[in-house]
Amino acid sequence: MEAPPIVDYGRYGTDPGPVSRLIALRNTDPGRTLRLTSVTTDGPDAERFTVQAFPASIPPGGEGTLSIRFDAAGGTRCWSVRLVIESNDPVTPVTTLGLVASVGCTPSPPRPPLASTPPGTFGEDFTLSLTSPTPGTVMVFTTDGSVPSPNHGQLY
Repeated sequence: MEAPPIVDYGRYGTDPGPVSRLIALRNTDPGRTLRLTSVTTDGPDAERFTVQAFPASIPPGGEGTLSIRFDAAGGTRCWSVRLVIESNDPVTPVTTLGLVASVGCTPSPPRPPLASTPPGTFGEDFTLSLTSPTPGTVMVFTTDGSVPSPNHGQLY
């Protein structure tokens, strides 16, 4: 399944009221119908983001749309949650996206991530973990050498 790693609901000076976003999902398997079994939000700010609708299935090579609503409910701050999509995808049965919104705040630039293994060239597989010293940071990475962005890469 393909999906954007981050969905930004925007930056607002005051509470904009409920804001909905449509998130496109693409079934990359040309021979199997993708069945979504669960779509939930996770994290301390999960109550601010509501899953309004999601397709039960997406045909092979087809697209489907999630509808997710953000509601600041009069609050002012920066919010960040994970959207967790569970499916019958044999390669990635759980896909995670980041949802972010800012009301009356400016997100601080994150400090560089910390890696469990120093940079280098490696001839064998190893486990790498990344952490961020900046609370609420959403990390996106790629494995093909391209530059990650809110629309390209995988959420860590």
